[in-house]
Amino acid sequence: MSDIRTWLVGLFAAAAAVSVLYSLIPRGKLLVIARCSGGLVLLLALLRPALHWDSHIWENSFRRWQDEMETAALQMQGVEENRLASLIADRTAAYIQEKAEAMGLTCHPTVSTALRQGVPFPDRVWLDIPFHGPLSDCIAFDLDIPREGQIWQEDIP
Repeated sequence: MSDIRTWLVGLFAAAAAVSVLYSLIPRGKLLVIARCSGGLVLLLALLRPALHWDSHIWENSFRRWQDEMETAALQMQGVEENRLASLIADRTAAYIQEKAEAMGLTCHPTVSTALRQGVPFPDRVWLDIPFHGPLSDCIAFDLDIPREGQIWQEDIP
């Protein structure tokens, strides 16, 4: 606020000085020269903030804004990745449950995911039933979850 006040005081002081100068100079060529010079003085007083503009303030402000935007974008990306991983885990568990029901089994699988090249893939499944070979083969073949990633009821301590 004090910068604006200083600028306004300087602008009014320049305008007052130019007005006094115009009233003291007699008509003629000298007055025309004084008006041109006075106009330049007023223009410089008007543009003084732009002439003394500290670009570092704007650059720092822009950098800070840019950093905040990048942080927000990364946070949103993380939320979306978590949502996608959760969706994949839920859909995979539903698929396994449907396959188990088709084989006459009742189970409630839980699936976890891991990133492969930035994309979440199902990597481990917990099944609340004893080991069942055909279901295990189906999980390994259809979902690419190896037997080491399949934890059956008897494997749970």
